[in-house]
Amino acid sequence: MTVSLNVKYGKLFTCGVDGDAAQGWLDGSMSILYSDSYSKFPIGVAHVVKSWPVDADSMIYQVDVTIDGKLYTGRTLGPNSFWRGKAKKPEVITLLSRADGNPKLAKGLDRGVLSFPLHLAPADLSGHEVCPKRSPGCSAACLNTAGRGGMSGSGPVIQAARKRRTNWYFTDRVSFMIALNAEIARAARQAIGRNLDCAIRLNATSDVPWHRIPVGRSKISSNNAPNVMALHPNVQFYDYTKVAKRILTEILPPNYHLTFSLSENNAADARDVLAHGGNVTIVLRTRAMVELAISRGEIMIGGVLVRAPIVDGDETDLRYLDPPGSIVALKAKGKAKYDQTGFVVDIM
Repeated sequence: MTVSLNVKYGKLFTCGVDGDAAQGWLDGSMSILYSDSYSKFPIGVAHVVKSWPVDADSMIYQVDVTIDGKLYTGRTLGPNSFWRGKAKKPEVITLLSRADGNPKLAKGLDRGVLSFPLHLAPADLSGHEVCPKRSPGCSAACLNTAGRGGMSGSGPVIQAARKRRTNWYFTDRVSFMIALNAEIARAARQAIGRNLDCAIRLNATSDVPWHRIPVGRSKISSNNAPNVMALHPNVQFYDYTKVAKRILTEILPPNYHLTFSLSENNAADARDVLAHGGNVTIVLRTRAMVELAISRGEIMIGGVLVRAPIVDGDETDLRYLDPPGSIVALKAKGKAKYDQTGFVVDIM
């Protein structure tokens, strides 16, 4: 990087890059960093990250600048002003959420299981579709904004993190899967340390075919693997899905369990899954309806009366513990309580 000598406040200094430090002059729009305020030689592209008042007449601006492909961040007094920054540390994106961050997953502790979910940005909120069979009712009632994900304080931060994870998955899948593999290994060690079993739910807010996503070589594995389940045979993986063929026709890893999720437009698929010994979740309007369905042992699915063991899906999220051929009754939560599409079922 070419540097230039400038005089500011009677002191000599250089503009450009010196190791992890950089400095220069911003233009009037604070979008270009120049080597100085005279020759206007551009050395970087800038954008304002945030700003705050110092007093009634002045502001401080936090500005990120990219110079020769490297990102720096620093402060300035505003347009046409001097800027000084330091190299920005690469963002660390964690994938698996804390086991105690979800009240329902935390119930697994009573069964000796430590659970870890992966939350992506559902549907196409990130610009990438991760729920290929979603229905209008499912999309509207999505639990993405339930709990901390919908709170005014933490919600925007959580939603942004889910989008970053999703974009990482689609833009650099190799490094994403290597990182995911490492986090699963760490989660398993944590469970062992607490004398608990480890369970991983990768589709907490998505419907990705993880059993078909390979994992490349890493510090954890010296060879390519067909999926993360193969690398962690002592970890139980489980998910909900609306893609019936994954249960009906695909060969799943022995430590990966899928439960079909009933919507307003897939009743026939749900009945097929049950007929083949798979499990199906159904969302009911109230807690009283959940208890009524359990007592009856039968329920209408798409206008057809289906008799099967009905289990309480709100007692735990560990769906792989449900008996084969079961209907899992769940009470509507969040936005689902107001659903009128048929996604949420009412029984009398």
